[in-house]
Amino acid sequence: MQDAATPPPSDFAWNPPPAAQLACKVLQGVLNWLAIVASVACCCVAVAFWREDLGFLGIFLCVALWVLAVAVHEGGHVLGARASGMTVFHASVGRLEFKAQRRGWRVRWNRKKPQLAGLVVAFPDPRVPMRAPCMLMTVAGPAANALVGGLCALLAAALWERGGSACWLLLSFASINLPLALTNLLPTQKHAASDGLMLLRWLRARDEAAPELVFARLNGLSAVGTTADQLPPDQVALLETQPAPMPLVHLWFVLKADQNRLDWHRAAALHDVLEERVAAMPVEQQAGLEAFIAQLRCEIRFSRAMAGIPNDAELEHGLDADADWHYPTLRLRCRALTAARAGDAALARQLLEQTRASARQSVDLAMEKSEHRLCEAVLAA
Repeated sequence: MQDAATPPPSDFAWNPPPAAQLACKVLQGVLNWLAIVASVACCCVAVAFWREDLGFLGIFLCVALWVLAVAVHEGGHVLGARASGMTVFHASVGRLEFKAQRRGWRVRWNRKKPQLAGLVVAFPDPRVPMRAPCMLMTVAGPAANALVGGLCALLAAALWERGGSACWLLLSFASINLPLALTNLLPTQKHAASDGLMLLRWLRARDEAAPELVFARLNGLSAVGTTADQLPPDQVALLETQPAPMPLVHLWFVLKADQNRLDWHRAAALHDVLEERVAAMPVEQQAGLEAFIAQLRCEIRFSRAMAGIPNDAELEHGLDADADWHYPTLRLRCRALTAARAGDAALARQLLEQTRASARQSVDLAMEKSEHRLCEAVLAA
């Protein structure tokens, strides 16, 4: 029985009954296996048209088609997000990662990522209703698979009498995309909610002020240029009450707000809070957030240096390729401060100009404003 003082669960945390979830997971498993068997068989037949004794190589061709189908799915999410006015920050297809820029994308190969996983990170503009944009983005991924799969099936039917490898490759791609569209629309949750579950939550939900949406609201405000010191304090405070890693995200916004106000001593004082929150997290979760934790520690060391407090380590200590990928301005700004403190004003100015140039490419408009303030502070120092 629910305690009278405990608020009812939000629609954004709603899940189907356990029996319904189990049925959907079983159906997902069956559809996935059928898709795998059908796509592999079609690819093997297609390869056999080129050379009969190498038909088994169709297995490798099938893997490539699955990756391509994941790209279709995530591309659908990206197109849906942008069509609805959302800001796309990040996308990944297998180990290939894309970071959105104001012009184009930055791309890298990440060996740590699963080979067939996909992801799109985008945030709506919270100054307008979020429901319709988020629903469009959610449904656009499965819709892209359904559209591509349907077109491939129609083309395969048109080529059926002529036969050949092209017909079987089209059938293989259709047998991947169509089940992928359906399985993603089934309301399940494993590591994250499926597209179907997210769609049902949005259909049920009416309260866009729900705590579960605070992360999206704050990042959406940041994307349109609201710096951390201008964010609603009550909304930032909500992050601290949510499960990990949200307390670390809360600390990030608080730290950036202090930096934007040039309150270096207050920012530097967050060191102990950070270490306490990191220590309270499971080791596995810490490992998955290494780059973010390194950024927080580096920003605190930067704040200590600006406050005239000695650091036990170099400003850039702990920054790796992941940190540089997610936050490319940080290392440049730290090197500029190091050069300024060493009396090399020319190098400091050069590095600060590179910092500003990098910030100007970010789709996070608040980042450009924040980096401009921090660069001016380094120059003044």
